[in-house]
Amino acid sequence: MSKRNGSQGSAKGDVLTHKEDPILSPNQVAKMINKSPGTVLGWIRDGLMDAIKYPGEPGRFGVRESVVMNLLSNSALADRVNQNGNY
Repeated sequence: MSKRNGSQGSAKGDVLTHKEDPILSPNQVAKMINKSPGTVLGWIRDGLMDAIKYPGEPGRFGVRESVVMNLLSNSALADRVNQNGNY
């Protein structure tokens, strides 16, 4: 018999309830980095920011907080964003 109540959990639960790395909306990300939501969505569409696409909800994305923190710590991309505004 396999143990199912361990720390791994189900994939669906990990994606939706991961408390240590919350999923943010593009609007929340935009506020964190002082950019417009359109800029964030552009980065997602251009592959510059990893995002979760919600199935059955066209155009709806979520971004893990760790992705935003990595973006801010990546000096090359951060410099590009700061110099050009909308990248």
